[in-house]
Amino acid sequence: MLFAVNYTNHSHRDEALDKRILKLLTAWKPPTGFDMKSWYDYADGSGGIAIVDVPSAEVLLEAVGPGRRFLRSRSSHWCQSKPPRRSSRRESPGATP
Repeated sequence: MLFAVNYTNHSHRDEALDKRILKLLTAWKPPTGFDMKSWYDYADGSGGIAIVDVPSAEVLLEAVGPGRRFLRSRSSHWCQSKPPRRSSRRESPGATP
């Protein structure tokens, strides 16, 4: 299942907290089945978005749990839509739709 994880930084951050976050992130190991497809930071430094593929919502919660003290996050499940159906009738050359 694809999820978009939007996160924002807490407004009360300081240099000491930034060091704790960096230490946490460098030691973090993703749970089995967690596949981060992409990760983008917002240009203004307020947060970002990660696109992840996980087998279940439980794996997602296990993955984002350690950062909950430092970041506010909101996850949205992405449903893959079906491709549009093609018309079975053949258009004649020069016909307008």
